[in-house]
Amino acid sequence: MVVETNIHHPTDSALLSDGVRVLSRLLRRTKKVLGERSGSMGKKKAFRTRNRSVRRVSQQLHRIAQRKSQKAKEELKEAYRKLITITQASCTQARGVLKVLEGETDDPGAGRLLEGFEHFVPLVEQGIAQATRRVLRDEQVPAQQKILSLFEEHTQIISRQKPGKPREFGRKVLLDEVDGGIVSRYEILEEVGREHPHLPTSLEAHQEHFGGAPQLLAADRGLYWAENERFAQEAGVKHIVVPKSAKPSEKRKRHEKQRWFRRGFRFRAGIEGRISVLNRAFGLDLCLNHGEEGMQRWVGWGILAHDLRQIARTQASHQAA
Repeated sequence: MVVETNIHHPTDSALLSDGVRVLSRLLRRTKKVLGERSGSMGKKKAFRTRNRSVRRVSQQLHRIAQRKSQKAKEELKEAYRKLITITQASCTQARGVLKVLEGETDDPGAGRLLEGFEHFVPLVEQGIAQATRRVLRDEQVPAQQKILSLFEEHTQIISRQKPGKPREFGRKVLLDEVDGGIVSRYEILEEVGREHPHLPTSLEAHQEHFGGAPQLLAADRGLYWAENERFAQEAGVKHIVVPKSAKPSEKRKRHEKQRWFRRGFRFRAGIEGRISVLNRAFGLDLCLNHGEEGMQRWVGWGILAHDLRQIARTQASHQAA
């Protein structure tokens, strides 16, 4: 499943605009903290905010983007050059102020601002490099090299080819469900790629939690790998239900048409309902916490709440029986 992060639709112009807005806010706060000490830096130049300039260029970009002519493409590049220049100027200001804050070791307020500049300036500069490559040089930037948000920089592009939603922006989460509807383990994946390398870890975790291998191991096509089937067989799994992802051979087709395989595949389909419940009732469609640690907390608490409800329902049904 995918847990999306709480960001607006990522575009290069929005990323640069956010960068100028954040740096301008930090510059204003720095001016207040330094007080009279900021006079030697030249107040107008060092602490100038560029929000109005960025807003004006961003509005121009939106108007140009609605046109499809060759002239519009050239105008779009020129507008992006202006936006990048403004953002670079804000970064230069921030770098200058950062050096002054490094000398204010006794002021806790200055220390907090220093942390803010050290966190955001490299991200904004990465956004500048990304926009330069993609828009001005017409380069294809690999998804793993892109930054999608200054505030949720751990966000990844996940292509799922779902109707009406071909791409999602967040993190991919691998779920292990056992009989009774309990989610026994989850993992927020570091990379967007194939899931099949994670199946042995899931099986090992199941053996550790329950003292042995399961009778039935069912998973979707993304977890298929011949090595995974051999690993599960050696672990003692009796029925392995993982459809082959590539075009199956005639022998494989006969294997997957066996009654026990089809029954196990129907059992696995229940996880889709579990994902729907986690999204609708426990908030795992959108993470409202911040940062990667916040994502871990949000997913963990959501799954814990779900499992407690499942346990309570099971106990209530046993008592009623």
